[in-house]
Amino acid sequence: MKTTILLNNFVLYCRIGIGEQEHHIRQPVRFTVEITLKNNTAPEKLEQSVCYYALSEYIRTLSTTHIPLVETMAAKILDYCLSQPNAQAAVVTVEKLTIVAQAGSVGCRVEGEN
Repeated sequence: MKTTILLNNFVLYCRIGIGEQEHHIRQPVRFTVEITLKNNTAPEKLEQSVCYYALSEYIRTLSTTHIPLVETMAAKILDYCLSQPNAQAAVVTVEKLTIVAQAGSVGCRVEGEN
């Protein structure tokens, strides 16, 4: 059995980007995070899992300062995920939703393992 903790389509308004206008405006950014747990059984206690609420609060804290690249933000979130004691692997997707008018989103995905 493989257990994956999910935080899907979490949208926050962030100051993110290298353009001068992006330093001063908040734009919608979507975060999707998957964390695969180390143990091959279903956790019965939070201590055996990863707290998705704490993950959402970490991302919320990151969103309060300007970050130049989605790649930087994704890497910071990935590092947080992999620092959790029960995390074996993680996938983090960060997408800007409105910066390119003709695109549904632009962004990046990073993956890592312990």
